[in-house]
Amino acid sequence: MKRLLLFIPIVALLGCQKVIDIDVPIQPTKITANTLIDNDVVWTVDVSKSKYILEAAWQFDSVTNAVVKITDETLHTTLDLPHLKNHRYASNQKPIPGHTYTLNVAVDGFETVTSTTRIPDAIAIKEARWDSTDIMITPLNFRTSVALYVTFDDPPGVRNNYEIALFGRYTPMQFPGQPVNTDTTVSYIQIFHDDPEIYSPEGSADGMLMHRFSDVAFDGEEKTIKFMVPTDNYSVHKMILRLANQSGDYSKYADTRWLQFRAQGDPFAQPAAVYTNINGGYGIFAARTFSVKSWDVPKQ
Repeated sequence: MKRLLLFIPIVALLGCQKVIDIDVPIQPTKITANTLIDNDVVWTVDVSKSKYILEAAWQFDSVTNAVVKITDETLHTTLDLPHLKNHRYASNQKPIPGHTYTLNVAVDGFETVTSTTRIPDAIAIKEARWDSTDIMITPLNFRTSVALYVTFDDPPGVRNNYEIALFGRYTPMQFPGQPVNTDTTVSYIQIFHDDPEIYSPEGSADGMLMHRFSDVAFDGEEKTIKFMVPTDNYSVHKMILRLANQSGDYSKYADTRWLQFRAQGDPFAQPAAVYTNINGGYGIFAARTFSVKSWDVPKQ
């Protein structure tokens, strides 16, 4: 028995391992062009070089010698975007809703990259109505919320991808002895809903700050969504409701980008490839168009 007991610890200390080398294919470097454009801002394009999967993701290899052009396929005009700084190219013109545009980025030594997108039409906010008699009190923290009904008409026969968000404009807190601060800041206001027709693909909803969804359940109909808005936004003096109509490419990029973000740091998460619509390279060329309503908030 003593011999057996001495033998067991010796065996326990012995082990074996097998080293397996995994070949991660190295893709050739390509041009990356990124343009997520809103209808109320001028054209900008960020141009860089793609990176190996194990390289530092936060270090951009900027391209400063690109020839960047955007062609309005509706008006048959071409816009040259000069280099601004770092990886950014910009113009002084804004996109036009309803028009189709083609991006062309040429860099010496690389394949020219192209992409085409249509600027979505604006979907008007038909009504935004507050109902102070429709309130909700959260039992956990006794937080009070009031109902905001948002109505819009969805165009028939066209897949529309929406994003709704509410913002508050406020003046930062003023401390004694500091210079008077007249600057204002805009930030998200949390909004809630329980509408079963507001469907978002898994992982695409950005918490309670914005809600992204398609018209798959109400194509061609008038749609009203009831949101509950907390009333404890004491420093807000203006509220801004924004309804965005996203291009299909914009929605796909946002969904996959959010899935990739959620998977970071989780070794068991399913890898998520971020959607790209750039031919000959990587990146995104997509747009969204806004409709806005705002209210002044009386001081409390």
